[in-house]
Amino acid sequence: MDKIATEKRVRYWTRRLGLSNWEITVDWNSQAQWDYWATVDPVRGRKEALLTMSIQIPPSQNLDRLIVHELLHLVQNPVDVVMDNTKELLSQEAQVLFIRSFEEAREQVTEDLSRLVVKLHETQK
Repeated sequence: MDKIATEKRVRYWTRRLGLSNWEITVDWNSQAQWDYWATVDPVRGRKEALLTMSIQIPPSQNLDRLIVHELLHLVQNPVDVVMDNTKELLSQEAQVLFIRSFEEAREQVTEDLSRLVVKLHETQK
């Protein structure tokens, strides 16, 4: 994994996705027990986030799509804030169902959008 080249791609996609006003720090993780290759954690109430990436990302993984997927979570951050504020109004049972359904739907939409964005980008080269 070329960390410098990867961080350059993160900066590139940060600009392309309109996230230039965010401060995004890339952190590297060597843990192999992850079920995923990257994760992004925004700081609530601030335009800051920690993008944690595995140093074991296989060459077969589309790096641009992985980066775009995580950054799209930041684009959708206002929706996550609404979800966090709304769930407190629900019963415990409703929260469990709502959060599970919401997170599954959000991940599917994020993955579909990341594939589309990267595909459109590739066709414009």
